[in-house]
Formats: sequence, structure tokens, C-alpha cells
Amino acid sequence: MTDLNILNRRRGGLKGQVTRLLSFIGSDIDAMDSTEIECKLEHVQALKTKFEQLKLDYYSVLKDEELDENEKIFIDLEEELEKIEVALKRKFKQLNNNISRSFNNAPPNSTISIRLPEISLPKFNGKYEEWFLFKEQFNSIINSNSSLSDSQKLYYLKSSLIGRAKEIETIDDTYQSLWKALTERFENKRLIVNSHIQELLNIQKITHESADELRNLVDKIHKHLRALRQMDLQCTQIKEHLAQSRRKS
Repeated sequence: MTDLNILNRRRGGLKGQVTRLLSFIGSDIDAMDSTEIECKLEHVQALKTKFEQLKLDYYSVLKDEELDENEKIFIDLEEELEKIEVALKRKFKQLNNNISRSFNNAPPNSTISIRLPEISLPKFNGKYEEWFLFKEQFNSIINSNSSLSDSQKLYYLKSSLIGRAKEIETIDDTYQSLWKALTERFENKRLIVNSHIQELLNIQKITHESADELRNLVDKIHKHLRALRQMDLQCTQIKEHLAQSRRKS
């Protein structure tokens, strides 16, 4: 059996696990408790690790003309894993809200002790190409959390901003005004597309053969291609933008 056949079998097995997870969260996620969420999130992380290794193995055997055909398969799998992760984190947030309400309504002398998996706040450093990912994560964890007050959301938003994004100022120090200022500054599709294209064009070439360098190169390329596809750009449009940028340079 050739290396490519083995890789295709590994990809089929990984795809099967992702499909079963998608089916599970579509039908049984409402019945999950915090422990099950923690286990599923660990499973998702393990699948992502396997997927990254699989991509690396594919890139070591695929011919140039075979890359485009497999690229869409890789991106679709990656997007499905992200969809699963977001759904699990959203369920975690819902459970956390329920626990907060139970705690607030509990008798004064009662004790509630439940361990939930920790989810760190996303960070945004002011790079246009990272805005949509930050926005999606912050909305899922903080913005849509009805148990948080605007002052709490403002605190978490300021805590998430680093670098030049932290320098954004508003007339009135409110959550709504800061979120609006960030959206108006960074949600510029043309600039975001150009930023991703420039990052793709400026990716450093591998100077010597190394599994780590190849993995980093593949990860960077997939990161920017996935972001462009999230803005409904198809492969042909991405190639056109790349070609225009090369002509200008």
C-alpha cells in the first residue's frame, strides 16, 4: 500500500470521528454536564493535533497539482473541528450561567462546589487579519453572556485588548462605545483581505528541511486561507488577489 493510500485511510478515520462528534453535539449536547464537556474538549484538542500531523504528512508526499484538490478537504475538516469546539464552549457558558443563577438563588448558608473547565479570554492585538476570529470568540464567551453586566463586559473587553488595540479610546467609557469603536476601526473587509494576502506573500521560505519548519509553514498558510474563506472568498478569488498583489509588488 502506498504512502498516499495510508494517509487517505488515516484521513477517513479522522473524518469519521469528526462526523460522529458533529452528530453528537447536534442531538445530545443539551444533556451534557461539565465533566462530559471537558472530556469532549480534550478529544477535540487531540483530533486537532492528529489533523495537524496528518496535514504535514500529506504535504510531504503530495505533488503540486494535487494540492488544490486536497486543500478544500483540509479546510472543511478544520472548519468542522472549530464548529464543534465553539458549540462545546457555548454549552459550557450556558452551564456556567445556570450555576451562577443557582448560586445567587441559594440559601445564605448553602455551599455549591462545582469544578468547570477554565476558558481563557481571547486576545486581540490590533491586527486586521485577526479581528473576525477574535470577534467570534469574544461574542461566544462574553458578549452573549446575559449574566454579565455591561461594566463586567467592559472589564473583560479591556482585558482582552493588547498592543495597538489597547490604544483605542472612546468619548464615554462604556462597553457599547468601545465595542463600536473596535468594530468601526477593524471590521474593514478590504483591509482585512489585503492584510491576509500580504501575510501570505511575505511568508518566509524554508531555509533547510525540517519537520517543525514545514509544520509552521503549513499552519500559517492554512490560517490565512481559512480566514479568507470565512469572508466568503473562494479559491479563484484568493488566487486573483494574490496575482494582483504580486503585479503591484
